[in-house]
Amino acid sequence: MADSCLPASLDMNSLPIVRIDLNVPPLDQIIEALLPELSKNFKTVSVDVVQCPNLTCPPFNLAAEGLNGDETVIDIGSPSFLLPLVNLSKVYDIRDFTKVTGTDSLFVIGAGAGPWPHAGVNCEFIGNVQLTSNDSIKNNSSHIYKVDLQTESQVHNHLPQDETRFALLANFFTSRGLKGQVLKIVCETRNGPLDFVTSIRQALAKYFGNKPVGLGGVILIETSKVKVHVMRDFSKTPLHSETDLNNWLKFYEADTPLVGLGYLVSHDPDLDLRPQHFHLFSNHGVGGHYHYDTEPTTVKYTAYLNVAKKLIRVDQPEIAPLFDQNNNNHIMNSQFLFITFCSLSLNNHYYNQNCLLSRSYSVISIATVAPSLQQRNDFCPRTNLLNNCTQQLLLKIVFLHIKIIEIIDDNNCSMNTLNTWYANCQTPSRLDRQFTDDLLSILSNTLTVRTMNFTQV
Repeated sequence: MADSCLPASLDMNSLPIVRIDLNVPPLDQIIEALLPELSKNFKTVSVDVVQCPNLTCPPFNLAAEGLNGDETVIDIGSPSFLLPLVNLSKVYDIRDFTKVTGTDSLFVIGAGAGPWPHAGVNCEFIGNVQLTSNDSIKNNSSHIYKVDLQTESQVHNHLPQDETRFALLANFFTSRGLKGQVLKIVCETRNGPLDFVTSIRQALAKYFGNKPVGLGGVILIETSKVKVHVMRDFSKTPLHSETDLNNWLKFYEADTPLVGLGYLVSHDPDLDLRPQHFHLFSNHGVGGHYHYDTEPTTVKYTAYLNVAKKLIRVDQPEIAPLFDQNNNNHIMNSQFLFITFCSLSLNNHYYNQNCLLSRSYSVISIATVAPSLQQRNDFCPRTNLLNNCTQQLLLKIVFLHIKIIEIIDDNNCSMNTLNTWYANCQTPSRLDRQFTDDLLSILSNTLTVRTMNFTQV
């Protein structure tokens, strides 16, 4: 593509920007939040407050020594700019960050979509940049990963010192790059269902509730293999479904060791945040978007993370997409939609035909899927809140199960809880994650037992 046809980087200060103060608990309190929950997911866990090691040294090879000083998390753009076809105008520049944050001598690390005008194709971006007080580049150690158009193998490139652009979407942790106290989290041998990043985020969400806590920094995955994806070049056909999206993404199983950069936020204050996002790089040519380890019995994670004081949301789209990469999924959970509509259909069939078999299938379907949804926590598109479309579907499914439980639950042990939940959900325009977690727990604990009794009738 000729240079004259390439879009100029957007002036970040001309875009919509929201700034909020985050909850900043003491590091000791974060340890209190993390230890019991991580221990449910990993055999060996330690969480300590330590002096940050020099992160410019191997195996991290970062652009600055530490993670301290004016700590901030920044969410820019949205995966909706990729869907159903790419918005090529969304090109940004890290050099704008000093103006956006009000901090000079800035250290920026994180995950996003790469500078396609430089790469020639769409790519994954691992930002690792230190800026001086006059917005000049002191050290740019950023990486990109792209998919070879012929072989479908990964192609890894280091970006030139003067290439600080990225595109479409990104999530960064910024600081002054100073050394100081940080959290050191070491987890080995995963024996639970959650990946490392999700287990940390959900632990914070459980402890701190709707008071958002942001963490960012670096993760070293020392052993195991890891599922990652790298985006292919921009799709020329619209991406309208989960199948479309997964066929477009290229998935790999990456060998360790791998280093990941990014952030997580425990609660979305209605800003359509990406709750977590880490990209991986290595010295052996593989990397990409982190999903989860694939050899849990051998895995070892070592993370150095710090607490963000502020959150900055830049260029939030007016309408959030119905599908996106929340945690490790790329669209609203298709099982959730499938089960919803199947259950509604079966419910109608039952009331029309008084069919015992239809009642059984309806209860079985939800009892089967509810524990999966509760553990994966990924039926919600992008955020910790449900959008209006998902809310309406969930309300329908709750109503259905109130009716079903009325039929099969003789002692009404959970009816009051479900009815209260359903009544409370009529007013808000968006539902909090805690509501849905509570509901799925009820469905899991109640319907699984009742399915066994009911199907034996």
